[in-house]
Amino acid sequence: MKKLIFTLMILGMGISLASAQETKFGFTAGSTLGQIRTNSENGKQISDCLVGFSAGVVADFPLGKTFSFQPSLQFLQKGGSESASGGSDHIRLNYLDMPLNFIYRAPGTGGHFIAGIGPDLSLGLSGTETVKYNGISMSDKINFGSGDNELKTLEFSGNILAGYEWKGGFFLQANFNMGFNSLFNDSENPNSTEFWKNNYYGLRLGYFFGGK
Repeated sequence: MKKLIFTLMILGMGISLASAQETKFGFTAGSTLGQIRTNSENGKQISDCLVGFSAGVVADFPLGKTFSFQPSLQFLQKGGSESASGGSDHIRLNYLDMPLNFIYRAPGTGGHFIAGIGPDLSLGLSGTETVKYNGISMSDKINFGSGDNELKTLEFSGNILAGYEWKGGFFLQANFNMGFNSLFNDSENPNSTEFWKNNYYGLRLGYFFGGK
């Protein structure tokens, strides 16, 4: 983990030095719709969406006239929900998220249309499961770690996005993120086909300082 972060920092510094006059920094805030994909003895299932939010910082390092490397660091919520007659189950997971997107820009009126793709690394921070049944609500803490009753701390996923950037610095992005690795820790049965993976849809508004 430390080696990966160090490598990304060196990459970002190198790109920044190569195009320091055009590098932009900014912030984002928005909402998420999380889903949980599972595979168990009952088959593959996907949960209903759970509303969350995200907020963080972003940088943009030009790679020519139409491409750029756009890493960001954000607090982000994932999870999912299930509803049945008389009750519901909501799982909310809090992450420190680091998407590494490569962006393409196309000219638009007053700005640029954008499309992007890239890998994503998430670090699990905390989580809660809230069950409501017949008017009674109960909450349990979800822990991240290496124990069989905990979720894996690291999650690897892929990200695609589209949006628009205005010349004044504001931008709007919509994205879809799909988790690749299962979050289950199962040391007693490492060959198990059961899994827990996250999806989320995101919509965020941001601002780049020094935008043109």
